[in-house]
Amino acid sequence: MENQHIPTRDFAEAVRTDCFLCYPNRLLLVHASNDGQVLAGLGPVVDGYCVISSRKHVQSSDLTLAQRTAYCGYVEEVRKLLSRKFGSCLITEHGKLPVCFADETPDQHCFHPHFLAFPSAPNIQLEAHNFFDSSQVFNELSAAVEFGMSKPQYLLVSPSSSICEVFYDVSVLPRQVARALVAEVLGKPGIADWRKHPNQDGAESIAKNLRALLAENLSDAGTADK
Repeated sequence: MENQHIPTRDFAEAVRTDCFLCYPNRLLLVHASNDGQVLAGLGPVVDGYCVISSRKHVQSSDLTLAQRTAYCGYVEEVRKLLSRKFGSCLITEHGKLPVCFADETPDQHCFHPHFLAFPSAPNIQLEAHNFFDSSQVFNELSAAVEFGMSKPQYLLVSPSSSICEVFYDVSVLPRQVARALVAEVLGKPGIADWRKHPNQDGAESIAKNLRALLAENLSDAGTADK
């Protein structure tokens, strides 16, 4: 008998309905500190692909200015290490979009702040202009995030620590738009959707490879407050 309807380990992780950033899979968790955490992302589009999130399950606007500044500083520290290893690191954020299945269980989910990190990926700023009517450029991540919080929805694209462009004025923006743009530029559009192509083995391999890199250069959380 074929067990066609029994979900594989890959898809069991991909269809979780709890917050995977609050309760990270230990096989995907790379690093955690008081200011943020790093998880290898499902459906890796490039080697080293990961998610850098806050520890708190809140909207960015609910973090204090000091917490947001520390969180963005943590993201840049991680980016620096990834760039050193891979040559460069594109950072994106799809702001004001629920990370979980908010429509199914709205009382349990929120806009948990998180960035996507694409080491060695090409810049997608030009491609992003096709989706938005307006954008503004900043020279630091924290300023870009502060500006994005004033918009109903936005996409932040940052190819380096000194360039951050916030795209806004859009009625409907598809989920995983940054992944789709990166995959398209790489000529691999079929792997853009991490829910359909989770490749958990690949993500776990990335997590294992990144743990030593980050552990050697960043302090751990201990008993960090989420």
